[in-house]
Amino acid sequence: STVPASGDTLYGSQFSAFRFSWSSMDLDLYNGDTLFHILEIDGNQYDVGTLLEVKQSGFKAGKHKFRIIVRDLYGDTDTLSYKDFYVVDTLEAK
Repeated sequence: STVPASGDTLYGSQFSAFRFSWSSMDLDLYNGDTLFHILEIDGNQYDVGTLLEVKQSGFKAGKHKFRIIVRDLYGDTDTLSYKDFYVVDTLEAK
């Protein structure tokens, strides 16, 4: 599961720090493997290492998309499908 979930609407402004979180697992983790994550938002990739949560700001009003790319020490990768989310600018309405 991810936060935001696909289809979620987030309320704030381009200055609001929205939380992105996810979980990942690998059967090799018990044998010393490590999972590394890349958070891709609107086509921009952020290497977040082993983090499972970050806060990101700078979103304009409208539709956005993100996904998580996971890689382990052995070079195996997996990718979530894109999740769409929407931002409603609460400052713009004033």
